[in-house]
Amino acid sequence: MNGKQQPYEILQYFALAVDPVHVGTGGYRLGRVDLSIVREPGTNVPKIPGTTLSGACRTYAAMVKHRYRWLNNGKIYVCAGLGKADEKKNIEGHCGRSDCPVCVTFGFSRGPGGSFQGLAQFSDARLVFLPVNSLAGPVWVTCPQALADWGVTVTEPSDGEVRVGGGIRVGSRLNLGWLMLDAVPNWQLKPE
Repeated sequence: MNGKQQPYEILQYFALAVDPVHVGTGGYRLGRVDLSIVREPGTNVPKIPGTTLSGACRTYAAMVKHRYRWLNNGKIYVCAGLGKADEKKNIEGHCGRSDCPVCVTFGFSRGPGGSFQGLAQFSDARLVFLPVNSLAGPVWVTCPQALADWGVTVTEPSDGEVRVGGGIRVGSRLNLGWLMLDAVPNWQLKPE
């Protein structure tokens, strides 16, 4: 950039869910929640949309910075969530102040009074490993392309073959219940 400093920084994170995650597409039917899982259009692999991550981070940041629900000049501001005003409850929504760490980072909407996009941008969280039930217990499944997206290249296994890491007791075959694959046991992920 002509010797100039880059005006932004890209941060990438890996996360491990300790509890099951289900991001639904919304909607309900017959009084019960009926949410299909959000998936990537091209691969049909489950994903977590960037808007979901942004909302969770915004709520956490608002709690840490004491901007979740706060009082100023007799008015209640809520810098987490959608920021909708509610005159009946005396809630103004997002404060929209230039010194608010939540509104500046994640943006705000004040209706006709103005809005701001925010400085942080989030992309979708993509799976690297997917837990799958097997007769040997839960196993983490991935593919060479998912690893390559993170800069890890491995040689592809032959057709109908699966590489099984240490700690999973299998013979020469891995039974997923609906699919039987030839197994290469005690395989270690070593970037090439």
